[in-house]
Amino acid sequence: KLDVQKGEFLYVPEHCVHEFRFEPGSEGQIFSFPVSVVGTISPATDHILTALSSPFVGQNGQTLTRAADLLRDTTAEAGPFRAQQVVGLAHSVLANLAETRLAARASEQRTKHARLFALDDLISKHISEGWTASNFASALSVSTGHLSRLCRAATGMGATAYIEQHQMQEACRLLAFTQLPVSEIGYRLGFIDPSYFSKRFRAARGQTPSDYRALFTN
Repeated sequence: KLDVQKGEFLYVPEHCVHEFRFEPGSEGQIFSFPVSVVGTISPATDHILTALSSPFVGQNGQTLTRAADLLRDTTAEAGPFRAQQVVGLAHSVLANLAETRLAARASEQRTKHARLFALDDLISKHISEGWTASNFASALSVSTGHLSRLCRAATGMGATAYIEQHQMQEACRLLAFTQLPVSEIGYRLGFIDPSYFSKRFRAARGQTPSDYRALFTN
């Protein structure tokens, strides 16, 4: 479901089943582009084809608004080269839509990375407190599901696995460079049960904490 507000546009690609529900008093314009027009944008780079492959909502910028208005006016006129003008203007509108989509995606990626850096900072500060993904999500003012999606998009693993990866990296550091007992290391990483810490370490590293430490002491 995509909601369109005042000053925004909605782009719907071919083969996308959809329906519109208009609020009372809604105003706007609808442009339907033949598939042949969309397919003949030149040069048809991967970036523009990808940007126009899925539905999205964006802001109506001045350039896009001018291009859409000119396309509408030209369509209503008559002239020997009207068809060529209409196709060219349609390509201009589509290219503007694609640029808006790519800019929005870049902004989304920057936001994702910023939140991931914030998560890393929180993990380092609260690693000994046994925080769960839900705790970290609350601290970042996002839902647990959204936090997992951010982690998965950036690293390929969910929030819980990402948090545990940080714990195990710190466990490796402590095992290699300190003489702390394995149970104490587990406590410092938020594990109240030493046997469970050893179980999770073995699942992550393929060996027990003691065997891992032996690699640095023998």
